[in-house]
Parts: sequence; structure tokens; C-alpha cells
Amino acid sequence: MTILLSLFLLVVLFSVHAANFHKGLRGLSCVNDYVNNISCTWESSAATPHADCWVLGEQSTFIGRKLGVKEKLIESCKLKRHINFTRGCNLVFEKKKFSYDNVMPYIRVECNGTMMENITDYKPVEHIKMHPPGVPNVNSTANETIISWRPGSLPSNYLKTLSFQTQIKQKHQTWNEAIILSTPQRELWISAGKLKGHCEVRVRVKPILSYKNSNSHWSNWSNWSPTTSWTNEVETSQNRERLLRVVRAGGSSKGSRYQTLQNTSTLSTLSTEEI
Repeated sequence: MTILLSLFLLVVLFSVHAANFHKGLRGLSCVNDYVNNISCTWESSAATPHADCWVLGEQSTFIGRKLGVKEKLIESCKLKRHINFTRGCNLVFEKKKFSYDNVMPYIRVECNGTMMENITDYKPVEHIKMHPPGVPNVNSTANETIISWRPGSLPSNYLKTLSFQTQIKQKHQTWNEAIILSTPQRELWISAGKLKGHCEVRVRVKPILSYKNSNSHWSNWSNWSPTTSWTNEVETSQNRERLLRVVRAGGSSKGSRYQTLQNTSTLSTLSTEEI
């Protein structure tokens, strides 16, 4: 009797632990590039590791706009295991590009033919995450350092305004120590002497939505671009390591406006008098 009671308590404790653990998993979440690509991640322990799991998404497009005739489009992708209970894949709608009023009836997960999770009335405009920018290009001259980049893929025509963040650091530092610079342009102009030694830079992007009733939470920062490293020939000061205080953002004229950086690092920065 004592043994049976002990086994019963172990089963109850294990079930409670498992239930609490499952609550920490996010389930199905999907972001999109606002063109035709949806990236879905499914965090769940509901399926066995070898289960055949797929993401399916439905939307429609007009084939006879004057007559109001719609064609149903269903795309699917096979979920691939990433780490632990996480799987992911990309839905691509070749015949349909997303727009503001686009609403998908569903995006769902099916494993071995059984529906596991379902998102209804998915609106792409509310879950935008662009592809990361391309590798930054760095051009250093005696007078300035120019950092420029291109979008990683062609952005949606509906995304008129983009915001970029760059991170710049010394090679020996971590990215948590990097200085963050924000700009609406696709390049930064930095005066000579402000960047010293072996430096590294990377960039990310997100759209600024101007739709009526749009929410800033609808857009997400992209992943970071690949990193570019370069060395400025100016010797590093012995008593301090510092990056720029103000950068000239975009444009080729000497009258370009200046932009104050957000300094989240522990580096000392240039004082106003030193600029």
C-alpha cells in the first residue's frame, strides 16, 4: 500500500511539473516580411520528436475582380526541428502579396494529419519582421568613415519609411557594450578620428507604419545583419577608448543634419567640446 501511494504521488508531482513546463512554451507564432513570406515558429511538447508536422496557411486572391470571384490559396511547409521543443519553417505565397487589408482565415499546425494549433484571422500588417540588411560596407578616408548598407531583400512597396539601428564596437568588446546609432538613412558618415583601432559594425531594420490606427508593436526589428570588421590606421589612445558622440546621418552635403547617439555601453564618449 505504501509503495502504491508513493508511486501515485510521483505521478501527480510529475504531471504538475509537466503542466507548468508546458505553460512556458509559446506555441505557434508567425511573422512576415509584408511581401509574401511568413516565418512560423512552433514551441510545443505536444508532438513526438519524429512526428510529421506541417504549417498550413490559407488566403484568397481575386481571379475575376469585376465579378468578385476569389481563388483560395493554401500553402504549406514542413516544420523542422531547431532546439528542444522548437520547430520552424517558412510559408511562401508566390501568387499573392500582402497588403493592409489582407486577412488570412487561418494558419495552423498539423502533425500526422491531426490539427495541433490554429491561428485565425491572421493579419500580416500586424506581424511585420523584415529580412536583415546586407553586409555593411565600410569606406575609410583621411577625413571620414562611411558605413552604408542595402536591404537584405526588396522591401514591400507599402513600407515607405524605414528605421535602421547600427551597433559599433571595438573587436575585443561584446555586443552588449556596443554603441547603438539610429537613422532613417542607409548610411552613416563619421568624422575621422572618432573611430579608432579594430572596429566591428552590424545593422538591423524595422518599418515605421503610417497607416491610420496602426500600432508601433505591429513591426519588429529584423535580425542583425552579418558583421563587417575594419581597422582604422589612427593609433588608439592609451588613456581612453571612445567612439563617436555625434554622427552625420546620410546625405553628401556638408550641411547634413547631426544625430545624437544612444550610448548603452560603458565606453567613455566624446564631450560636446571635443566634437
